[in-house]
Amino acid sequence: MTAADVLRKAADMIEPEGCWIQGAWGLDREGKVTMSANAVRWCADWAIAVAARDGYSPARQALKAAVGSIPIWNDAPNQTQTNVVATMRSVADKLERETP
Repeated sequence: MTAADVLRKAADMIEPEGCWIQGAWGLDREGKVTMSANAVRWCADWAIAVAARDGYSPARQALKAAVGSIPIWNDAPNQTQTNVVATMRSVADKLERETP
């Protein structure tokens, strides 16, 4: 799976209403904070880690290069789910354009 694929998969994970969160890595079905792959709601950073199965994936590094600290960007007071998803997809598109 390429870095672009991972970013798109993570964006797909957090795009449905109620699946993106702020202030925690992930939440389980009972709403408890978790860092498990079994989370049902994710921040952008944790969605990438789950999608890549590696928290230090090239996808994470690419998004970090675009936005700075992913947790700070994800949790910014004016941040929106729509912007997070769109940014992740935009970075994926850029990666594909730059790959020979």
